[in-house]
Amino acid sequence: MPVIREIQGRSAEVVCTPTGKTVSGVALSGHLCRHGRFADVIRQFQLIQESSHRACLLVVPSPDASEERLVRLKEHVEALLTGMDVTVESVSQVIGDRSGKTPLVKVAAGCRAQVLTPP
Repeated sequence: MPVIREIQGRSAEVVCTPTGKTVSGVALSGHLCRHGRFADVIRQFQLIQESSHRACLLVVPSPDASEERLVRLKEHVEALLTGMDVTVESVSQVIGDRSGKTPLVKVAAGCRAQVLTPP
């Protein structure tokens, strides 16, 4: 029988802040949605790290999301991503990649990307 040379799993990009802190999409999702902080505001999101100090959070807001809650969302994400300036952009949908998947975190070309691969 053939022998498997290596096992390949999923990989995920993570945001790397200027302070060296890394935040994965799963961790960000937990902070925003799973713990109930902003589950009433967000239908879908994607964080795009544009540079080492800047990120944009694309949000498909719920119909009853107020401007005040979106401001608090921005403040919360900036506190989580220490040292980064975060903009929140309301969009009608988050567009997936060519593969059809929609990653929670994307790191723009030229940023110091870090890829996590589970063991």
